[in-house]
Amino acid sequence: MEIKKLITVPVLTIGVTSIVAQIVILRELIVVFYGNEISVGIMLATWLIMGAAGSLLLGSLADKIKNRIAVFCACQLFLAVILPALILLIRNIKGIFNFLPGEIIPLGALALSAPVMLAPICITLGFLFALSCRIYPAQNAAIKIGDVYVLESVGAAVGGLLTSFFLLKYFNASQILAGLGIVNLLACILLLNIIQSKTSKNIIRALSYTWAAIMVFFMLTNGPARLEEKSRSLEYRPLNVIASKNSIYGNVTVTKEGSSYSFFANGLHNFTMPDRLSQEEAVHFSLLEHREPKEILLIGGGAGGLLWEILKYPVKKIDYVELDPLIIKLARKYLARFKYYALDNPRVNIINTDGRFFIKNRSLKYDVIIVNIPDPHTAQLNRFYSKEFYREARRIMKEDALLSFGVTSSENYISKELGRFLSSIYNTLKDVFADVIYIPGDTAYFIASRKKGLLTNDCEEIVRRLKERNIKTDFVNEHYLFSKLSKERLDYMKNTLQKHADEKKNFDFTPISYYYDMILWSTYFGSWLRKIPQFLNQKIIWGVFILLYALILITGWLSKESRRGRLRSTLMAIGTTGFSEIVFEIVVILSFQIIYGYLYYKIGLILTSFMIGLFLGSIYITKRLDEIRDHFGVFKKIQISVTLYPLLLPFIFLFITRSDSLKISWLGANIIFPFMPIIAGFIGGLQFPLGNKIYLSNESLAGKVGGLTYGIDLIGASLGAAIVSAFLIPIIGIFQTCIA
Repeated sequence: MEIKKLITVPVLTIGVTSIVAQIVILRELIVVFYGNEISVGIMLATWLIMGAAGSLLLGSLADKIKNRIAVFCACQLFLAVILPALILLIRNIKGIFNFLPGEIIPLGALALSAPVMLAPICITLGFLFALSCRIYPAQNAAIKIGDVYVLESVGAAVGGLLTSFFLLKYFNASQILAGLGIVNLLACILLLNIIQSKTSKNIIRALSYTWAAIMVFFMLTNGPARLEEKSRSLEYRPLNVIASKNSIYGNVTVTKEGSSYSFFANGLHNFTMPDRLSQEEAVHFSLLEHREPKEILLIGGGAGGLLWEILKYPVKKIDYVELDPLIIKLARKYLARFKYYALDNPRVNIINTDGRFFIKNRSLKYDVIIVNIPDPHTAQLNRFYSKEFYREARRIMKEDALLSFGVTSSENYISKELGRFLSSIYNTLKDVFADVIYIPGDTAYFIASRKKGLLTNDCEEIVRRLKERNIKTDFVNEHYLFSKLSKERLDYMKNTLQKHADEKKNFDFTPISYYYDMILWSTYFGSWLRKIPQFLNQKIIWGVFILLYALILITGWLSKESRRGRLRSTLMAIGTTGFSEIVFEIVVILSFQIIYGYLYYKIGLILTSFMIGLFLGSIYITKRLDEIRDHFGVFKKIQISVTLYPLLLPFIFLFITRSDSLKISWLGANIIFPFMPIIAGFIGGLQFPLGNKIYLSNESLAGKVGGLTYGIDLIGASLGAAIVSAFLIPIIGIFQTCIA
C-alpha cells in the first residue's frame, strides 16, 4: 500500500479520537462535577490547554526524532491502553476527595483533578498532530500541515456524527472508550510494517499483539459491562447503586437505602421516593390557591410523587412533561410498589420533550402550571426563569390560572447574594403577571396569576380550603401553614425583596438570574474564589476588552513593516481566531437551546456542522496555497471576516424569535442554525493553513511550526471556553458577547 494512504488512516484516527473522547469524557466529568457552565468551561479549557501543551512543548521534538513512525505507533498504543482505564479514575474522583453522591464539589478540586485526568490523552493527541505534520508526505511543509489539518477535521466530523447519532444512543461510556482504544490499536498495527528500526518494530509489535489479546479476552468476557458497573458503584459509594443507564440526555442513576429510592440525573440529586414534605409543598401551595383546578401542566418531578399529590384533587387531566424518557422507564421499574406512584393513572398524560419547547408550541390552556425543575444553575435551566418563558407560559394560562415554582432560599436568614437572586426572579415575574405572591422557607415558592385578586397568602383562608376540599396531607397541614405563613416570615421576605427592588430582570439572552445563582454557588468555595464572580460586572468586562483591543492595535501597528512583526501578528491572529471560533460555537448552541429547547439531535448536528465547515475551509485554501501571491493580504481579509461574522448573529436570533411564522421557525431549526457553524468553521479552516504558510521559512521545521500554530489556536480556544460560558454570557449577555 502507498505510504501516503497508509498514514492517512492513523491521522484520521487522531480526529476521531479527539472528538469522541472529548464528548464522552466531558459528559462523564459533568456527572462527577457540578455541571454548570463554569465547570464545563474549566474542563473544556483544560482539554484544550493540555492539547496545546502537547503541540507546543513536544512539537519541536517532531523535527528531531529519527524514528518518527515508531514514536507515532507508540503514542497510539498508549491511547489504546489509557482510554478504557480512564473511566475508573474519573468515577473515583469523589471518593479520592471524600465527597458524597450529589454533593457540590468545589472548583479547587475540579481545577486540581481535571489536568491530572485529561493530560495523558490531550498531550498525546497534541503531540500526534505535530508529529503527523512531519511524517505526512506532501510537496511542501505548508501543504503538509494543511493536509493534516484537513484529515483531522474530517475525522472529527465523522466522529462527531457517529457519537451524536449512534454511539451515545446504544453504548455506555465504558464500551465507547474501549472501542475507541481498539481503533487506535488497529491504527498502530497498520503502521508496523513501515517502521524502519527493527528493534522498535519488534518491541511495538509484541506490545500491540499482547494488548490486542487482552482486549479480545476483555470483550469476550463482557468486560465493558463489568467495568461500567464497578466504576459506577465507585462513583456513588457509599450508596447502593441498583441501576445506572445512559440516554442521549445524560446519565440516570438509581440508588436504594432501606425503603427509599433516590434518582440522580447527571450526578445531581433529582428526587427521593418517598419525600413527603417536598412532594406536598410543590403541589398544595399552588393548587390550594386555585378555586377549581381541572387542567394541570406539570414540568418535571412527576415521577417523584408530585402526580399522586395532584390527583388528590378532582382534576380532569395532567400533562406531565419530562425531558428524559429514561427517568420514566426507571421509575416504572422501581417505584411502582409505592402508593405514591401515579405514572399509569388514566388522567396522566406523559410527554417526553423539553418543557420550554412544549409550552411554546402548545395551544391548550391550563388552570395551573407547576414548574418543578432545579434552580437556574446553568444557562439552559435559566430558560425556565426568564421573562420570555413567563410570557410563553402566560399565553397558555386561562384567565384565572396560575403559575407556581420553587427556588432555593433560607427560612430564617437571607444573605445579600440570596436576596439579589430571589429579587431578580420576583421582579421578572412582576413584569409579566398581574399578581405575584411568595411563600418563604428553605425553598421559596412563587405563585403568579394573570389577574389581581385571585391569590392569597392568608393562612386562615388556605387552611379553610384545605379542610373544605378534604385534602389529606402529612406535612402541609394547619400547624405547618401557620408557621410557614407567619407575619414575621412574610414581612422578612417582603423587606428583602423591597431592598433589592431595582435588581435587573432576567432574560433569555441576558441570564442575570443564572449569574446570581453562580454567585451563590461561589459561596461554597474559598474566600478568593467566591469574590471573582462578585467582583466582575459589565463595566469591568468592557474595560478589559477595550484594553485588549488597544494592545492588539498597537502591536499590529508597531510590527507591520518587519517580517518578524508579521509573524508575531499572524500568531496573534491565529490565537484570537481560536478564541472567537469557540465563542461562536457556544453562542450558537446556547441560542439554539434558548429558542428551541434541548433537542439533542439538532445540537449534535450543530457541533458537527462546525467541523464540516473547518474541513471545507482548510481543504479549499490548502489546494490554493501555491497559487496565492500575497498570503499576508489574504490572511488579513480572512481576519476581517472573523470580526464581521458575530455582528450578524444577534439579528438572525431576533429575526427567528420575533417571527410567529411556523415556516420561519422550521427554517431556523433545520437550515439556519445548522448552517451558521459551517460558515464559522469555514472561516477558521481558511486561516490556519494560510497562517502556517506565512510562518514557515524552513521545510524541515514542519513539525515545530505545525505544533506552534496548532498550540496557539488551542490556547485561544481554551481561553474562550473558560471565559465565555462562565462570565461573558451570564454578565453581559449573548448579544453583547457577539459585539465584544
